[in-house]
Amino acid sequence: AVKFDGTIWMAGAGTSGQLGQGTTLAYSSMVIVGTTNEWTTSIPIGASSNTYFGIKQATGKLWAWGDGANRLIGDGVAVDRSSPVQVATTINDWAAIVPSSTHVLALRANGDVYAWGVNTNGQFGDNTVISKSTPIQIGALGTNFAQLATGTSFSAGVKKDGSLWTWGLNTSGQLGLNVVTQKNSPSQVGLNTDWSKALTGAAFMAGLKKDGTMWTWGANASGQLAQNNIINRSSPVQVSAPAGRTWTDIKISNANLYAIDSAGVLWSAGALLGMPEGTAAASSMVQSSGLSGYQCISFPTAMGSLAQGSFVWAVPAASATPSPTLSPTPSPTPSPSPTVTESPTATPSPSPSESPTPTPSPSASLPLNWFMWGQNTSGQLNTGNTTVVVGPYNNLPLPPNNMVELGAAIAVVKDDNTLWVAGSNTNGALAQNDIINRSSLVQVAGSYSKATYNNLPLITIKTDGTIWGRGVNTSGQLGINTNTNRSSLVQEISGKTDWKFIASGTTTIFAIDTSDRLWVTGGGSSGVQGTNSIIAKSSYTQIGSGTDWAYVSSNTSSTF
Repeated sequence: AVKFDGTIWMAGAGTSGQLGQGTTLAYSSMVIVGTTNEWTTSIPIGASSNTYFGIKQATGKLWAWGDGANRLIGDGVAVDRSSPVQVATTINDWAAIVPSSTHVLALRANGDVYAWGVNTNGQFGDNTVISKSTPIQIGALGTNFAQLATGTSFSAGVKKDGSLWTWGLNTSGQLGLNVVTQKNSPSQVGLNTDWSKALTGAAFMAGLKKDGTMWTWGANASGQLAQNNIINRSSPVQVSAPAGRTWTDIKISNANLYAIDSAGVLWSAGALLGMPEGTAAASSMVQSSGLSGYQCISFPTAMGSLAQGSFVWAVPAASATPSPTLSPTPSPTPSPSPTVTESPTATPSPSPSESPTPTPSPSASLPLNWFMWGQNTSGQLNTGNTTVVVGPYNNLPLPPNNMVELGAAIAVVKDDNTLWVAGSNTNGALAQNDIINRSSLVQVAGSYSKATYNNLPLITIKTDGTIWGRGVNTSGQLGINTNTNRSSLVQEISGKTDWKFIASGTTTIFAIDTSDRLWVTGGGSSGVQGTNSIIAKSSYTQIGSGTDWAYVSSNTSSTF
C-alpha cells in the first residue's frame, strides 16, 4: 500500500522477499519499505505475483524487490531480492511500468519502450527470443507509444498517433494480424490511427476506437469475442452496439468481455461465471436486466462461479432507470481480409497486466441504487427465497447510505439510520434473538450510522458513536472481553463513543475513532492484526500510536 505521503507499507508472507525488509520472514504488522517519503505516487506502477516496483521521488529511478525467478527484478540476475534494488538502468523519466508473470514492459515519458524478463515468445518486441535480466530498449519500432499492455507472453501498445501495435505469442490470433504466427517485433494492426483503448486477456484482445466502436480478436472458446460463435479470430471484428448507441467503456478478464454503452446499459459476453447474467457462456453481448445509468465496471479479480459468493453493483439512483431490452445491431459477417479494422489502447483489467488507469467511482453526490446477484443460500439477497439470482436484482427498500460487502448475509443502514439485515443467522448474527435465517430484510432495533458483516458476527456503529455486535465470537471479535457468542446486540467493552469506521476480516474486526487512531479485536492468525502478535484479542487494542489512519481493509491472511 502507498500512502499519500509517498511511503510504501506491506505485511504478510515474505517467502520471496516481497515485503522489502531484507528478509524472507512474514510480518504481522505493517512495515515500511525503504525510508519515509521516498516513493512517487504519480506514476502508474503494476505488480506481478510476488515482484514489486517503486520509483523514487528524488531521482526518478526504478527499484524492484521480491521474486526474481523470471528476471523480473531487472538487476542483472535471476534471484529473489528481499530489499529494494535499483533496476539496472540510468533512466529517470518513467511514465508507466506494466509487468506480467513473465516479462515487464516499461514506458518512458518520450514514448520509448523497454523490456526485461522472459522473452521465449518474442514478447519483448526486440526481434529476438533472448531473455534479459536488465532493461533493453526494444528498437526503432518501440517508440512514440502512449499506452502499453502485457498479456500471457504477448504485448500490445497504442502509439501517440492512435495506431495499434502488437507482438509476441500468437497461437490464437491474439495479435490481430490476420495470421497465427509469432511476431518478435511490433507489428501494426491494420492501418487505422483512431484507437483509444486496448486491453489484453489471456489469449484475446478487445479495444475501443475514438468513434465509440468496439473490436475483439483472438481466442473465442467461450464466445468472449461476442460474434455469436466460438470461432477464433486473427483480425479485429466489430462488436455491434445497440442502434443509435456507441460503446463508452470496456473491460476484459481472462475469457470475459464487459462493456457499457452510451445509454449507460451494461452488456457482457463470454464465460459469465459469477457475472450478472448467470453461469452459462454467451457468445454475443447480453444486456443486464434492461437497466441504464451504469458509470463504470468493477468486479473481483478472481472471478468464479456463483457458488463463490454474491456480487454488488452500484448505480446512481438519478440515472438508474429501466431501459428497453435491446439487442445489439447484428454485426456484418466479417470477411477474412488481411486488413480488418482494429482496436484500442491499454487499460487495466483484472487479467494480464495493462497500464494502470483509475476506475471512476459513481458520483458521490447522488444516492445509490444497489443491485445484487449470485449465491443466495441463506436468503441474503432479500428475494424472499433462497434461489440463486442470475441477473442484477434491485430490492432494497430505499437507497442506503451504507451497504457492506455481501457474504452469507447483508446489512443495510438506511438514510433514516435504521439497520436492516437478511440472510444467514448462524449464532444469532442477525440480532433477532433467534438463529432463524431470513430471506427478507428485517429491522434491528436502534439507530445506526454504519454496519459491517463478515459471514460470522455483525458489527455496527450507532449514531452515538458506540460499537455494538452480535453473532460468532469465538476469537473475541465482538470486543466484549469474552469468547461467548451472542444472539442479541452487545456493546464492546471499552464504552468509547467516538468510533467512526469499522471493517471486518475473517475473524478480526478493525475500527477507527474520530482521533484517527486504528484499533483491532479478534483473531490474530497470519499476523492480520498488525500488532506484532498472532494472539487473539477479545477487546479493542490500539495498533501503534499513529493518529493518521483513514481506511483499513482485511481478508483471511492480510490487512491493508
